[in-house]
Amino acid sequence: YNIIQDIQGRLLPGFPVTTATYPERRDEDSKDLRIGYYTFASAGAVSIRFWYPIKIDYYAKTTLTATPTPEPLSDETGDDDSDDDPEITPEPPEEQRNIEEIIDSVDSQSNCVIKADERGNEIFDVSKGIPVRENLYVNAVAKEYLYNLGFTEHTHTESEVIRVKRTYNLEWEEDEGHYDTIKCGSGVMRHVPGTFCTDSDGDGVNDTCPGHPYNGCVDTDGDGINDSCPGHTAWIHNWVKKSSTEVVYSKPHTVTRSYSYRTINTLEVYVPDSVTVQNPALPGGSVSIKASGLASPEIIYSHSTARDDHVLRDPFQHARANGDIKYGPDIGSYVIDLGVTHIDGGRSEPEVPGIEDYATIVENTIAEYHVRNDSLVFNGSVILDGTTSTTGKAKDPATVPEAPLCGNNVFYKNKLQIPDSVLNDVHESSGIITYRRLSDTINPTPEDIIEQEIAVNSVRVHTPVVCNTGVYDDKQNDQSLNPEKNRAAVILGRPSKIKVSSTGTHLDIPGYNKIVAEDRKEMDCSKYTKQMQVKFPFDVYIGTDKPDNSCFIPKDSWYTIPEEGIIDLYIPTWVSEGDYDVKFRQIAVNAPNTENEQELANTDISNYVAVRTSKVRVIGRIYGFKITDVTDTLWEEVFRVKKNSAAHTGNYYYVGTRDEEGAERGISSLFTLPLLEGSHALYKNRGALKTGYAFKFELETLGCYFGENDYIQITPRFYYVKKDGTERQEVTLWYHGEFNGKTNYFVPIEPQGRNRDNPLSMTLGDSYRNVPDENIKETARLLGLNEDSFRYGTKSIGWFDKIILSKYQRIFTGPNKNLPQGVDKDTSVMSKQKWYGEYYLPNYLFVTTPGFDVPNYGRTHYGLDGKEDFWLRDGYIIVNFTIETVKDNNFEDPSLSYWGAKRCNMFTREGFKREKTDYYEKEFILTDGDIVFYDTDKRASDDYGIGGTH
Repeated sequence: YNIIQDIQGRLLPGFPVTTATYPERRDEDSKDLRIGYYTFASAGAVSIRFWYPIKIDYYAKTTLTATPTPEPLSDETGDDDSDDDPEITPEPPEEQRNIEEIIDSVDSQSNCVIKADERGNEIFDVSKGIPVRENLYVNAVAKEYLYNLGFTEHTHTESEVIRVKRTYNLEWEEDEGHYDTIKCGSGVMRHVPGTFCTDSDGDGVNDTCPGHPYNGCVDTDGDGINDSCPGHTAWIHNWVKKSSTEVVYSKPHTVTRSYSYRTINTLEVYVPDSVTVQNPALPGGSVSIKASGLASPEIIYSHSTARDDHVLRDPFQHARANGDIKYGPDIGSYVIDLGVTHIDGGRSEPEVPGIEDYATIVENTIAEYHVRNDSLVFNGSVILDGTTSTTGKAKDPATVPEAPLCGNNVFYKNKLQIPDSVLNDVHESSGIITYRRLSDTINPTPEDIIEQEIAVNSVRVHTPVVCNTGVYDDKQNDQSLNPEKNRAAVILGRPSKIKVSSTGTHLDIPGYNKIVAEDRKEMDCSKYTKQMQVKFPFDVYIGTDKPDNSCFIPKDSWYTIPEEGIIDLYIPTWVSEGDYDVKFRQIAVNAPNTENEQELANTDISNYVAVRTSKVRVIGRIYGFKITDVTDTLWEEVFRVKKNSAAHTGNYYYVGTRDEEGAERGISSLFTLPLLEGSHALYKNRGALKTGYAFKFELETLGCYFGENDYIQITPRFYYVKKDGTERQEVTLWYHGEFNGKTNYFVPIEPQGRNRDNPLSMTLGDSYRNVPDENIKETARLLGLNEDSFRYGTKSIGWFDKIILSKYQRIFTGPNKNLPQGVDKDTSVMSKQKWYGEYYLPNYLFVTTPGFDVPNYGRTHYGLDGKEDFWLRDGYIIVNFTIETVKDNNFEDPSLSYWGAKRCNMFTREGFKREKTDYYEKEFILTDGDIVFYDTDKRASDDYGIGGTH
């Protein structure tokens, strides 16, 4: 200590000081060393160690002033940068405020009804009247859950005083020079032009100077030449570098942080358990229904009362742990150390700035509390969000979703027959609903059951007779493009049914009548009916689902239905399509005769018979599309029993593996549409057709399609798809064709222009069409046509854009044997038709996207050669058929559609697959009506001369 000379850090001379030990020891004389300018005055010395004559450690305490002054040494060991500073670790604070919040919903809002079966199709309004022997149902609804929920809000606020510290390393230079005496030197002084002193040429003008010697700065002899210097005092500069270290503290700043979170205080959830209803109209006078099919609300929660589970980060503790703040025991507060800043003052000692933005620094350093609530998720809705909040405030609770009323099936019991002993009267009802508490609870109350009264309507018993027995609406088999909603669909050649239940209107009071159409109401009274009779205005088989002469009922005959329920019908094919009225009547169990009848219902108690008319529409069918032949000889072995033979193998390619009734045909899926690579029965990698090759097809119809002006209309559509099954798109086709006496190039397939100058045609009696000879003869007879002309005549079948099959491509195949007595045979034969057709894509075919202006391209590119880049290649053309029936030349309003009707899609019925994989394992997405694939890059002309049918 005694070798420290002054406050500037100078040391007394004569003491050796070790200044280095590595890589070798170096000792220097203390007179050449200085600790640092104003080292102790600025409190910057932290630990100066001297090895001789004794080890001494020195420390100085910092001050809080912006301009440091020397401080006396303390007894503490350590400094401001030491990691050994004492730390204050406060205990977790007590929460300042707990607020309880109660949320509950314990009103079940229940209600119960007693109504007549079937629910949703109630025949009766029990408040107005319902007969004995009729079934009731009891249906109660209530809130799916009740709940009692309580929260506790926990809040706390904490403050801390924090200062900001910055250390400045200062550098500058000080002039430690001195005054000294200097003398002027000697030399020769010469005048310059303009001041010359000598006239060298005697012209009276000074024009030169010979030079004047001088010595010093004073002329002592008056000759104008300095010859002496008394000496001058001058300052000799000596700039010395200075440095110091100063520590600056900010004013104290109080930072405040708060938190808020919630815990679950109470959680009770109740769910419906049972309903008990009492009414004399019920069997035994009461019914008890247990809840069925009601899912308990999904409740997911986490709950803890421990503060540490909710206060996840204390910002003050976190700042201490991270070293963002350190406790300064000498100043009694926490400090944020901003580190060291260097200031170079040049040739003056720099000013040390204060810390002005200390409040912002402190606020930015101390984060917010990290807290979280208990969590509660109720039926997928987050009520109490348990995620971590970094703002100090956990999310407020959300509203518990209002419990919906439970579904109609939860408390539902039907087929509760009103006993015969119940008198006609208004019978009052009462009911109780019971809720049970779920096991997942928090601080539950003692009661685990809640019972509440439930309102139930009364029942008015009144026994009526109503006639609304009707014909079953077979709409799922209705292929009409414009179905009649107000008439039941009856399909020719297939089973149908009649109902012997509610079939008419009774008293015009709510509940007795059900509106099923704008002008028709219905009610079922079959249980009170002694007899039910029906009279059809057309021939029908009753009590069977197929032709059976023992069940045949001629038109306009009353038939007594032997039992209640649904009775099978079969509609003969020879019935004409159209609208009919079928008459029904019901006779009450207490009727003395059938004379006193009333339309629809015995609303007048003196009447015992209710009669009704049921409106029906008899509709035909279209079905059975199949490919029967392909003109490519590659397919000969598939369709022909041997080479060059017309005898058919019986192999056909159907829409799907099922028939028109949806029954399996017993065929392999190989023999289904569309034809694509892999469809060939023998050559597994073949199946897509080459352009120019035609395919023959057949389909069948039932109904009035035997007239002169009845047709099958087929509209082809074309789709391009890549060979890997992707990028299916509708396209436009162009072709070369020989017609009008010339070759026509790039003809678009469209319903106009040149394409319509190129009609297609076929011969019905072509031996490769395999039309049965007897059918050709019979059809020619029935139509009054010459048999040979009918068989061999080549008749038009439309164009490439539209196929029209007429009477020349149709035969009659209806039943002609074992007909019921009185049925006309010719009418029966003509009631079923088979149609024959064929189609192909032209040999020279070109494909474009819709709307591409091919003619304009040709005009602007010096013509077309079919090799242009815009043509689509390397794929397939899918030929898609829209197939419809046309009556009486009404092509604008077709009658039936094969797959485009609203109610019945025969492609679906017959099992058409909408995905199909070819031989190369490429999957193709298909649509209804897809028939065949044509390869865009293969032509019939590649095999031999161009083929096709015109």
